[in-house]
Amino acid sequence: MASHISHSSSSSNSRDTHIASLLTQADALLRKNLAYQRRDIKQNASLVLFPAFLCLLIISIQHIVNSELDNSKYQCGCKCVSPNGTNDCHNICGFEFSTSKQAPACQIRRPREWPALLQVPGPQYRAVKTRKHHFQNLPDSDCLKTLSCPLTTLYTAENKSTAEGLVRTIIASTFPVTKEDLSDIVSLSYLGTNSRPGSNNFAESAFVTVSPILILLPLCFVNFSFLVPVTLGSATFQHEIKCVESTYVWRDNSSNINRELFQGYRKGNPYNEIHEILGAFDFLNSGEGNLNVSLWYNSTYRNVAHSPRLLRVTRSLNMVSNAFLRHFKDRDARIILDFVKEMPKSGNRIAINLSTILGPLLFSWVIQLLFPVFLISLVYEKQHMLRIMMKIHGLSDRAYWMVTYTYFLAVSSLYMIWFAAIGSTIGKIHIKHVFLEMI
Repeated sequence: MASHISHSSSSSNSRDTHIASLLTQADALLRKNLAYQRRDIKQNASLVLFPAFLCLLIISIQHIVNSELDNSKYQCGCKCVSPNGTNDCHNICGFEFSTSKQAPACQIRRPREWPALLQVPGPQYRAVKTRKHHFQNLPDSDCLKTLSCPLTTLYTAENKSTAEGLVRTIIASTFPVTKEDLSDIVSLSYLGTNSRPGSNNFAESAFVTVSPILILLPLCFVNFSFLVPVTLGSATFQHEIKCVESTYVWRDNSSNINRELFQGYRKGNPYNEIHEILGAFDFLNSGEGNLNVSLWYNSTYRNVAHSPRLLRVTRSLNMVSNAFLRHFKDRDARIILDFVKEMPKSGNRIAINLSTILGPLLFSWVIQLLFPVFLISLVYEKQHMLRIMMKIHGLSDRAYWMVTYTYFLAVSSLYMIWFAAIGSTIGKIHIKHVFLEMI
């Protein structure tokens, strides 16, 4: 009994001695790291001053940019107007008195109405028949030489005859050549553009580019072209409208449509060719008392990751709705989609937030500045064989790596706290909940 008690007491003393030895070794190694870090004054100074330098640099550049943007050429344009022909002159500011640089700062109480357009593939990217794919009933590839290829829309349904009837109704058969008002033309025909859509509808990009507006018809007249007046701000100019032929091609099911649309993208085929389809419809089980349709459209310009843009989809939905009403209900029935427009907006100051633009880059620089510190410490120990000497003096691997990683973690944490403190002091970092947000 006495022997057993003596053995237990010896094991306990050995364990306590081992723990004490580990703590002593860890304490010694930590003191060594702190002493080495304290001697390197230049490195410590650069670590402390670099975040402050970056934040002050952002403030300085931001001040210069703001001073430039506060110039009158970036503020809403104004003009002295005499009401009712009197001699009194009142300074009136508005979109109509502004240049393209001033317009974003203006208040717009009544946004302009714009036609609802279709997103049309460019003439060099339209789907054609080639030997590299097996899709049938597409235009011949010779039209690419003259950039005169028609547009192609795919469709399918459970009932082919119903789908064909709806498609025949979609096709516009007349065009009001005597109309001069663009809204009247749009209410009776389908217009499209291959211009890149904008991020808002204050100004339809199709009317501020050189690309013509295209009217979709089953058959175009020779040299079909005319001009319509467009007013944008204080300027009035003529915009060209041209004709493009539009065809509708039947596919057996939606899987075939998905396959054809996917292979029409540049990365969807091994030849890196683009065969863009205008759109596609699956009329499903649509009938006289039921409209049930799926719509495919090109969302390439959505660009959610960077600068989201509007997609021109509303006209396609309007085409299908009108076709259903005219085919099953009344030949003269029509849901008129007169226009699309943006919501009113208040005047604002044009500003560029450099913290948002440069924040990720500068943040990565600050983080990477710690890597040489850790690397130099490890290389220094290897170069001077300190690790071997510490092992000879009884420093275990467990104590060494525990202290090393804990030390590096503590330095990184203190460094980021310092960076966040500098940023929040100058107003470039806001601490919300438990997240750091660069603004």
